[in-house]
Amino acid sequence: MTTVNEEPTALLSIGEFAQRSGLSISALRFYGDCGLLVPARIDGSSGYRYYEAHQLREATLLRHLRALEMPIAEIQSFLTADPAAARAALDSYWKRLEQRFDRSRSAFAAVQLLLSSKEEAMPATTTLDGSELARALRQVLPAAGPIGKEPRYPAAVLIDLREDGVRLVATDGHRLAVRDLPSSTLDLGRTAIDAAEAERLASMAEDAGPITLSAGSELAVRASSVSVSFPAVSDHYPDYEAILARCGSSRLLVRTADLGARLDRNRDLVVLKLAGTATSSDGVAFPATYEGDDLTVGFNPSFLADALAAGIGPEAILQRGSPIDPVAIRSADGGTLTCLVMPIRLKD
Repeated sequence: MTTVNEEPTALLSIGEFAQRSGLSISALRFYGDCGLLVPARIDGSSGYRYYEAHQLREATLLRHLRALEMPIAEIQSFLTADPAAARAALDSYWKRLEQRFDRSRSAFAAVQLLLSSKEEAMPATTTLDGSELARALRQVLPAAGPIGKEPRYPAAVLIDLREDGVRLVATDGHRLAVRDLPSSTLDLGRTAIDAAEAERLASMAEDAGPITLSAGSELAVRASSVSVSFPAVSDHYPDYEAILARCGSSRLLVRTADLGARLDRNRDLVVLKLAGTATSSDGVAFPATYEGDDLTVGFNPSFLADALAAGIGPEAILQRGSPIDPVAIRSADGGTLTCLVMPIRLKD
């Protein structure tokens, strides 16, 4: 910036520059004082500010960045960055804007839901990340049994809104999967939906951003501007918490890859002999640590393989009680997924 006493030529006065740039005179003075858009010249006697025509591009850019509510400090860095860095900064800021909008949209949806149900019983409601919900649904869905077959229990996924978050449960009577998702819930409630509908919900949720669930006589789902209701299954859902409580204290610690290598899905049975370590039915011992009474137990290898593939982690803990109780399979690092598999009774 140059301060002169004579009248400059080939420059735009602050009034002309304001009209052509779309910025107000007061905004131009503010941006000049904070160093964002410094006048080309200031008259030393009158204090009049003048701008060069090429500064219109910078002024227009500044106007749009402020329309995006970009903070002044970030604009200063943006305007002095090279084109590649400026593009990266803009992309990063846009992602933050989208996340903020998603949070606002979810809050708006929750308020709408509360207002619409003001005269009715308050539904159990929670909001969580859609991609996390989709992944969790697909972790438990195999335990609901093959879609279209006739399992012992209805092929369904229970969505249980609890004080500490959302719990997803699926079982076909031979195995059970439980996945916990942390979230803040409004009231408590649960709804079981058909397994095929649960897969449809997973597809809807995976790219939806924040998603709001309301459990009641049906499962109401709101994501972005889309609202969908999933009918509840009418059959009584089993008491999964009582089943979880039956897991005992005998524990097998094993790497999932080592146990998975012993499972042949083409067979109907895999037998594990547990006595300090582990040996499979083909007589091959594999690295493992077992704590409990010596035990020989049989499983459906496909059920065990599905449990390990659901996302247990690199190391698993198999925990069981009596010979007729289910075996709980959990991540050794304290993950939020638990799979239960019923053992197969072996002939003496």
